[in-house]
Amino acid sequence: VAFRVVHAPSIYAAAPGLLGLQHYKFGRTTTLVRPEPNWFPTSPFDAVAENHARDLHTLVLLDIKADESYFMTANEGLTLLLELAKRTGNSWFTPETQVGVVARAGSDTGIRKTGPVGLLLNADFGAPLHCIVVPGKLQVVEQEAWETLRQAAPNGGFPPPAPGPTPGPGVPRGGGGGGRRRGPAHARHGPGGAGWRRGDRGRADSP
Repeated sequence: VAFRVVHAPSIYAAAPGLLGLQHYKFGRTTTLVRPEPNWFPTSPFDAVAENHARDLHTLVLLDIKADESYFMTANEGLTLLLELAKRTGNSWFTPETQVGVVARAGSDTGIRKTGPVGLLLNADFGAPLHCIVVPGKLQVVEQEAWETLRQAAPNGGFPPPAPGPTPGPGVPRGGGGGGRRRGPAHARHGPGGAGWRRGDRGRADSP
């Protein structure tokens, strides 16, 4: 049976699901902001360090300044995380530390990659929006998913959706019970945490 998973229109649900991580093992979310002259806040790394100490995963959102057409990329974010770790004395976070990156979650052109910071620093994730996940202690199923993504195709793209069966005459496209379909979800997060632009939701409802 052909199928396709369409995540809820929230990065809090999409990022863990796309990387094969358990939602309940995430700690406090943090947001990286672009440093300015004479202003380089280190507090965004506090959540990463606290979660790491508790073996929890961290969802790292990236700065958006829409009025300047600025959207922080995962490459910028990883570079910033390394600098923040250095400034805050968190020597455990190095270019060898494993991280995950999700780009354009919920779209057909999305990308998900896992691997060491040093390797992903120069990876091409394409257009925004991006986010980063710093994993805590991985349990067995999470580790299997992580390794699968690490060894996946170099471009890290999502596989194209498999074509479903063509409905017969008089059968609604949502299934035999008159379900309805909605289009894909497009998520967006902002510098304060998560401010989402909800598009069409891509779920087929059962009767």
